[in-house]
Amino acid sequence: MSVSDNWHRQQDEIVALQAIFGESAVEICEADGPQRSFVLHAPLDTCEARASIHFYLPETYPSSDPPIFEWISAHDSNADSVADKPGYVIPRRQLVLSKDM
Repeated sequence: MSVSDNWHRQQDEIVALQAIFGESAVEICEADGPQRSFVLHAPLDTCEARASIHFYLPETYPSSDPPIFEWISAHDSNADSVADKPGYVIPRRQLVLSKDM
């Protein structure tokens, strides 16, 4: 598969994520080289929590290499005041990705 084919398939995945989570939930990063990247700001269950995940797409993805991702933060706006900062999710409940914003 060519680099161009990989780029088009990557673009299809980004469009699919925008359709699921909303266009504003996918923040495309400026490319420093052949690797593309974006940050997904995805809602977590129904508790007004949100995760931010940075995805790096090598030019050989998806034909031969997997994407690389980095968990940036999760924030639960219903958390206790002690947890009232980005990067913390109160552990009293399990949080899961959701398509609801």
